[in-house]
Amino acid sequence: MWYILVGVLSGVLGAMGMGGGTFLIPMLITFFAIKQREAQFINLVAFVFMGIIAVILHKKNGMINFGLGTIFAIFGGIFALIVSIASAKLDSDILKIIFGIFLIVVGICQLVATIKKQKLNK
Repeated sequence: MWYILVGVLSGVLGAMGMGGGTFLIPMLITFFAIKQREAQFINLVAFVFMGIIAVILHKKNGMINFGLGTIFAIFGGIFALIVSIASAKLDSDILKIIFGIFLIVVGICQLVATIKKQKLNK
């Protein structure tokens, strides 16, 4: 049952553009005792399906800039390959620390963006 709930919540976050991995990976590690590398792999497999569905729906709604998206996809793919090779050589505990730092930075960026948006709306 918990697997379904975590899958649903990561799908919702992924569809909103936040990225379901920011939720899915910590949940798999913390509550299901799955190793960091396995959680990353599960996230990547899930992301393929979430990404396909999101692209189809966003295209249908006219919300995709394919030119800019292609540029991000090319450079994202290149760096994903480089970082995947590098992360395969890192200890799982180091990966957890790096991912934790990433989540903190994302949280701070979201907080700053929200504060700026509220100041602009006043």
